[in-house]
Amino acid sequence: AGREIFDEKRLASIADAIIRVDRQGRIIYHNRAAGHMFGFEPRSAGSLWFSDFCPAGSPVPEAMAGYFKPHTPVSEQNEAFFQRSDGEQFYAIYSMSPFSSGSQDAAARLVIKDITERHLMAHQASAHRRDRETIAITDPPPRLSTRRPFASRPAEELTRVQC
Repeated sequence: AGREIFDEKRLASIADAIIRVDRQGRIIYHNRAAGHMFGFEPRSAGSLWFSDFCPAGSPVPEAMAGYFKPHTPVSEQNEAFFQRSDGEQFYAIYSMSPFSSGSQDAAARLVIKDITERHLMAHQASAHRRDRETIAITDPPPRLSTRRPFASRPAEELTRVQC
């Protein structure tokens, strides 16, 4: 019992969400960070279904179901969208691992880190790069090609003109 109290206190202080899910998909434990991240009530474990926090089409519930099949599950790390209790979506990196392997008390543990801001910045950087590439090869208002694409292919253009 002393070890369980220590573990609970330690888990409560971790900044990443920690969620334990039983074989039916019910959340049987969550730390304070999970409550904050997803909008759970402090003592709501046992009354929440994990699939309610995954947007339609999310691969996470299906991946979790694999942890309860008759083989030894492996830990995995991936990224996916999740949704808070108010429906707002966020992007996170998560790791999933078996918590216990007994047939009666089988559970999966998820550790989830919200990386929405990093995901948005990467998306914006990619869009900015595409915009800069477009500007580099087109003239402004009419959006006609500039000489740059042709200058990069002189031999091809020369062959085309000579035919």
